[in-house]
Amino acid sequence: MITLSGATGLVYLGLWISKARWLVTLVMIWRDVQWTLVTMEFWAVAGLLFNVRQGKRLFGLITSGDILARILCGASIPVIVRWVGTLNLLLAAAASLVAGLGVLLYTIRLFPARFSGGQQEEGETEGVQDARPLSALFRDRYLLLFFGISAAAIVASYFIDYAFYDQSEGAFKDANRLASFFGVFFAVTAFAQFLSSVALSGRLLTRYGLGVGLLLLPVVLTAAVGFSIVAGHLQAAAVLLWLTVSTKLLEVVFTESIQTPAFRILYQPLRPQNRLRVQAVRESILEPIGLGIAGVFLILFSAVLAVKTIHVLYFTMGLLALWIPLGILLRRDYTTQLMSALGRKSFAGTSLSLEEEASIKVLKRRLKDPHPDVTVYCLKTLEESEHSSLEACLIDALEHPHAGVRQYALTRIEHLAAPGALAAVWRCLQTEASPEVCSAAVRAACAIAESDAIEPVAPIWKTKTSKSVWRP
Repeated sequence: MITLSGATGLVYLGLWISKARWLVTLVMIWRDVQWTLVTMEFWAVAGLLFNVRQGKRLFGLITSGDILARILCGASIPVIVRWVGTLNLLLAAAASLVAGLGVLLYTIRLFPARFSGGQQEEGETEGVQDARPLSALFRDRYLLLFFGISAAAIVASYFIDYAFYDQSEGAFKDANRLASFFGVFFAVTAFAQFLSSVALSGRLLTRYGLGVGLLLLPVVLTAAVGFSIVAGHLQAAAVLLWLTVSTKLLEVVFTESIQTPAFRILYQPLRPQNRLRVQAVRESILEPIGLGIAGVFLILFSAVLAVKTIHVLYFTMGLLALWIPLGILLRRDYTTQLMSALGRKSFAGTSLSLEEEASIKVLKRRLKDPHPDVTVYCLKTLEESEHSSLEACLIDALEHPHAGVRQYALTRIEHLAAPGALAAVWRCLQTEASPEVCSAAVRAACAIAESDAIEPVAPIWKTKTSKSVWRP
């Protein structure tokens, strides 16, 4: 935080002394670098403060603070600019970083044990590191598709950035007006992100699946970029401006609320010890490389070839044409990978999230797996997610050939006191030979029917006891 606030202060001094074009370019580069470093530091601190169980409850709430800050700061920028001017916004940014440093120091002082590198939280285990060479990741078809779609998305995003900033700079010649426009734009974007995350993201992924999560953004951007190209050819400057602004708005909102959750789902089939490494490669290696590639092309476009916005939009359309088929192939490979993950005996520690229908369908298919631990894992995952199909799946599990699975299903039926499972419990009680399963069936029947279960259970109890198959 000290380095970031100091560097922001130096950039301010540089622009105060000189308005050189290369310094303005440096500000735009520094914006992304600073955002990346602050985000990494923030979530690293959050990871030290909260364990996995706490994080599942609190990280969503914590993220809402970021959205609220963007809304409030973006909306206040036009007012601040009128008071202090555009350049002094950098001083406000440096002061915010200093304030963040104060909060960090206070947090470290308040929870010193969390930052001492000491003990692990109870119930957490340290994963075995993936020792494969980095090149092995790129030989895996699933990961190669994942990295490919990530690279296409990153480069396309920066091409859209270029068109957005180029059109905005042309429309707002005054620096204060331009800063005010950016402030309002990013406030509206943050508000739209909030609404989309709350009302759209979960419903779309749950109802329509990962395919929509991977394809909605490129399809929407293809339409928006296509309209922008048409407006450019018609030389409708005002229409092109608002189309590029709308394209940027859609790209930012759908990236946060649709694509990012979809990418989190794509990590699910990976082994726990591989998942963090793949995530690190994608976010700390692939994204900077994509940014560098986009930067080289944009410098080439603007400084050497003197291309216009419409030409950059054509290149963006080409990337989108690559992005969509990669998304289709990746969606197909996800199901295969998820089936493989559930079929492994070493999937312990894998935490599946039922945020989309593909995961649910795969789990239901694996309920008939001959390995009892796979079936039990699927049932546990459905129960933890409180999925509506849990009761039906528990009833189906009573037909599983392994007695341990049947016993587990009856135990959960007893816990839930599921009235719809009573008939299946009676059938199981009448045909079951395993003493442990019979006991579980009696308890489940009594939990559901209560005192009404005594009369029908009694003759079965007597029969089982007389055959010395079951002991109460």
